[in-house]
Amino acid sequence: MTPTKKDVWNFPSINDLFDNSRFISDFFGKANAMNLPAVNIKETEKQYQVELAIPGMKKEDISIEMKDDLVTVSGEKKEEHEEKGEKFHRREFSYGSFSRSFSMPEGVEAERIEARFDNGVLRLFIPKNHQKETSGSAKKITIA
Repeated sequence: MTPTKKDVWNFPSINDLFDNSRFISDFFGKANAMNLPAVNIKETEKQYQVELAIPGMKKEDISIEMKDDLVTVSGEKKEEHEEKGEKFHRREFSYGSFSRSFSMPEGVEAERIEARFDNGVLRLFIPKNHQKETSGSAKKITIA
C-alpha cells in the first residue's frame, strides 16, 4: 500500500515530533487517531529509536518498508472464532489494520535499519550518518 500525503509524518527535528502528535489527533479526528499505534521517538547521538505500540499482533502480521526517505510500518490481523454446541452456534470475527509512515531526516543509514518486536512493542533502530543516502528502490526491513 502506498501512503498518501495525509499518512506521512515528516519530522525535520525531534522536537517537531511531539508537536505533530497533537496535529495528527486533530487532523484524523479523535476516533481515528486512537486506531493508530502510539509512537515514541528518541534521538541519541548515534541513532533514532522509534517505538510503536502494537498489542495483540504478531511479528508475522507486521510489514516494514523503506522507499526513498519514507519508512512505512503496516499491519493486518484477522481472527475468526467458531463455537458449535447442542443448542447454539456462535461465530465471531475481528479485523484490524493500520499503516503509519515516517519521513526520515537527512543523514540516516537506510541500509542498516534494524527492527525488533517484543511484547507488543515494535522498535526501529535507525543509525545516523553524516551523508544523506537516497535510494529509489524499495527495501523490506526484517523484524528480529
